Amino acid sequence: LESRREKAPFVWVCMEGRKLLEMARTKTLVQHARTAKLAHPHAKVTLVAPNIAEAIARLPKIERSAAHELVNNTLTQLVVFEGVGCRQEATSLEAATSLCRTTRAIAEEPYHKEATVAERHKESSKGGSRFLAVNPFGQMLAQVPSMSEDRANAIAREYPSVHLLMKKFNDQSVPLKQRKLLLQDLTSGGGVRPRRLGPKLSEKLYDIFCSRDPATTISRLVATDDK
Repeated sequence: LESRREKAPFVWVCMEGRKLLEMARTKTLVQHARTAKLAHPHAKVTLVAPNIAEAIARLPKIERSAAHELVNNTLTQLVVFEGVGCRQEATSLEAATSLCRTTRAIAEEPYHKEATVAERHKESSKGGSRFLAVNPFGQMLAQVPSMSEDRANAIAREYPSVHLLMKKFNDQSVPLKQRKLLLQDLTSGGGVRPRRLGPKLSEKLYDIFCSRDPATTISRLVATDDK
């Protein structure tokens, strides 16, 4: 299947659990995967294997543990040494449904080229949800109670990582009150009249990031916001 997002096409090799177990025992599964890769040298090859657990369950009880270990070792070899993806599904129906959904997602997904490091820095000068999409710290900040997307953007543009923000919050050469108000003068929203984040939000973030028990601090802040 050709994808607009990926340079390489996708190839799925579907194999029932009983057949996979048989090929793992005869040590022909790895060669089978290599043949698929040789036939599609530029493709991302994935082995889809439904009903493995059912196939092992049908074996005599004394053989099940060894069979389970054999399958796991063989699939690990495919992933690590042969570069073949492996997807286990409980039933054939689940495997078919999964492939159908994946195929539809690849076919319908609009092309989005992955941003380079330079492009991510360039995005940091812009507002909006696009910056949040490429900045994990901005996404994290957006989960703080009463934190708007614009405010999260403003903080993440100034401090692109939690490490940089924590370094400023914990700078002992700066008075505590000043550190708590570190973010108050940052502005969000853009436009003619950008809005300051203000002291209340700055102190709230200081409490969250510098607390020894962030979960309790967040719960307390949520309760305060609700009031």
